[in-house]
Amino acid sequence: MFARMFVAALVAKIPKPMFRFWGQEWIPKKHPRLFCSSLTMKDSYLMLERDYNASALSIRLNYLRHICLTRVCSETAGGLPGLLLTLAGIKNGSPESTEHVDIWGPPNLDLLVNAMKNFVPHATMVKAHIIPRSDNVMVHGNGAALASSLHAEELQAEGKFKAVSISAILLTPTHLDGSHFSSNDTSIVYICNLHDIRGEFDPRKAKACGLKKGRKLGQLQNGISVKSDLLDIEVHPDDVIGPPIPGPIVLIVDCPTEPHAQELLSAQALNAYYSDPQSNSQETTKVVNCIIHLSPATVVSSPVYEKWMRKFGSAQHIMARTTRKHETTPILESSARIATRLHYFCPQLFPAPSLFSVQNDDVAAPNFKGSISKVCGISAENLLKFTLRPPRRLGLDRSSVQNRMTSSVFIKELLSEIPEIADAAKNISTFWHKPKEDEAEVMTGDPSLAGHAAPRCLENVQRDDLEIVFLGTGSSIPSKYRNVSSIYFNLFSKGGLLLDCGEGTLAQLKRRYGINGADSAVRNLKCIWISHIHADHHAGLARILALRRDLLKGVPHEPMLVIGPEQVGEFLNDYKKLEDLDMLFLDCRSTTVAKWDDMEADSIFDKDHQMSSEGMNDESRDHAVLTSLSEDSSLLRCSKRMKPSTPVDDIKLLKHFKKVLSEAGLVRFISFPVVHCPEAFGIILESAERMNCGKVVPGWKVVYSGDTRPCSEVIEASLGATILIHEVSANLCRFFLFIGQVTLGISYVPTFSCVKIKLAIQIVAHGLDFSFTIILATFEDGLLEEAITRNHSTIKEAIEVGRSAGAYRIILTHFSQRYPKVPALDEVSMQRTCIAFDLMSVNLADLPLLPKVLPYLKLLFRTRELT
Repeated sequence: MFARMFVAALVAKIPKPMFRFWGQEWIPKKHPRLFCSSLTMKDSYLMLERDYNASALSIRLNYLRHICLTRVCSETAGGLPGLLLTLAGIKNGSPESTEHVDIWGPPNLDLLVNAMKNFVPHATMVKAHIIPRSDNVMVHGNGAALASSLHAEELQAEGKFKAVSISAILLTPTHLDGSHFSSNDTSIVYICNLHDIRGEFDPRKAKACGLKKGRKLGQLQNGISVKSDLLDIEVHPDDVIGPPIPGPIVLIVDCPTEPHAQELLSAQALNAYYSDPQSNSQETTKVVNCIIHLSPATVVSSPVYEKWMRKFGSAQHIMARTTRKHETTPILESSARIATRLHYFCPQLFPAPSLFSVQNDDVAAPNFKGSISKVCGISAENLLKFTLRPPRRLGLDRSSVQNRMTSSVFIKELLSEIPEIADAAKNISTFWHKPKEDEAEVMTGDPSLAGHAAPRCLENVQRDDLEIVFLGTGSSIPSKYRNVSSIYFNLFSKGGLLLDCGEGTLAQLKRRYGINGADSAVRNLKCIWISHIHADHHAGLARILALRRDLLKGVPHEPMLVIGPEQVGEFLNDYKKLEDLDMLFLDCRSTTVAKWDDMEADSIFDKDHQMSSEGMNDESRDHAVLTSLSEDSSLLRCSKRMKPSTPVDDIKLLKHFKKVLSEAGLVRFISFPVVHCPEAFGIILESAERMNCGKVVPGWKVVYSGDTRPCSEVIEASLGATILIHEVSANLCRFFLFIGQVTLGISYVPTFSCVKIKLAIQIVAHGLDFSFTIILATFEDGLLEEAITRNHSTIKEAIEVGRSAGAYRIILTHFSQRYPKVPALDEVSMQRTCIAFDLMSVNLADLPLLPKVLPYLKLLFRTRELT
């Protein structure tokens, strides 16, 4: 959702060009701040890095034509798949939008584009352009390339005017031993040069030259010489028009290492832009107005980089990755506001987001010395602009920079808006910390719920057994309220698991645990499981794997095991040609009940074969497998769906995986098919038994449905589950209408014929006047048709699945981004149900209390439901 991003874009339909820093939420040291900038023009360019969330930042993408990558890796292009999917949706619904997008980048760009074709359905709209290894490359507009004699590629502009040209300089450094870096280490410097503005026409000079008002004045302004009306002379344009105003120039520099900086210093294509009198360049006519530095602090503070910076005289330097000055300023105020409100009223479920707790991270701010303090440099801020035109406004513009928002500001706003929330927070704190003697009532969940006692797995459960952290609870695309799908299972000393890994997962981990905590979580992951191929469930996978690779470099470790459908494996195989992800892939079909039993039967066969020459015949083996399946008949049908023989390599990998699961304290990790897209799966996780006061206590069981229609597979898999996490992409919604003092508040109203409306009408007499209030209307199955069409579930259906399976707690997630707040639930539904929010952390020990929180959630969002 919020994601890591560096963007420099030329965005459409804004008359005056400017570089705008749309957002930065820095995560320093190895993980630079979230940042993007834009240069607004008619055609749209995007210099892209990191995960991208255009809708939340109100970035107009309708006219986006070009995407320019400074490097090609998971760190710099992590947001590209999500952006392309967003563009595909915009272009399908807008006749004015362009038919395709040109992507520019270094020589390994084609590897990225080919990998994305595995899950980006609109790959035909993408045209990849490899920037050749040459001294200088010019980019203008529409994608038609013409190679010049100087080995430069120039793209002629399309449209009525050519406002900007973009030059690209490739940096491919060499090692100390003279060997070259790989093509994956190539970085690009982009030079954005607005075209010169024609000088102003001077009517006084025209009059002095004997010209009258009329057509000749226009011809002069168009560069055509004319004959004077009153004098016997020829008047040239230079006689009546002032000198042209040079177009401003902006550099975007990404030097990931010091060898790149050395290559930058020796790049002769930049000589014409240096204003340093000691420079060897003979051309000093091009003045650089602004340089945006995407280079890390360690590189920017190096002597080589400092020397290069000094060559630009008075250019404005904007440092995007070198300071912590604004690290606590959230990118998305709406999301930060909700997170702070949730933490205020229930800190046990909603720990303080790390963006307001950066002091807990032991990461020192970089210490810059020498020439950096002598150049004109500032740190980038959210929505900071550098205006390029009109010339009179050239320079920095802080008018859109957000005021510093802190948790205290949001809480003050909340108490003013909902005064009774303070009492609600006290009530939650009271029942959350009930004394030990009241534990029986608490374990029941609610004294009114007869026969709904807590399962035995919660007996004397410890807080370091399991915590489930919802990193993304929205569907389809990130929004300002909810990130896309990702769930982190924190097993504490035993490691952790990721179920789905949508775009922005890494950034969410940092918001929940801070920089060091997120590094630790990624470093200690046991495996990552992906439910299906849709991008909102795996677009953040490559970034997580790449970070783990870097964190464990030089440390003995096993490759990360990724379990997913076949299409995800194909994507990863293609992506590994771009960069090593240090992982092994296992198909979800190899983790069904049938495949686990194949492995066990194979192990038994091997063992018996060593002990006896007779071994186990095929019939006996089949009987053993079927006997095992019959003991778990609820999953027999799901296993029959996917019953091809298990490859030998998969059996070896399963044996390794079983060892990994044992280290995590898990005894079952079973994928089962669901009704969504081809090869869509749900997952069963079960922990090992434990001892409590000399008695054996069964392990917990958590089931995650993935995306699905309600189906018997989910019900059977969830029988007796401690927690069922179920998707509800097709949400119910609320409709409010107030009549009397004539106030209307209407949220989304579906048009389906199956809508059922319940009305409560209150009539209050005020003398001779009457006030009528239609209080609430709930659409019980208003989106059922949409749910069936898209193979998703409604809230009512998801809760019914949990009831049918006897699940102790039902947690709803994967909400449609159209309804980001709290949906309508009846009192019966609330007895065992909870609504998931981003960064919500559910500890196993707190399960009995979950339903008690829901009424307070409805209070918290009471005033927001009408907007």
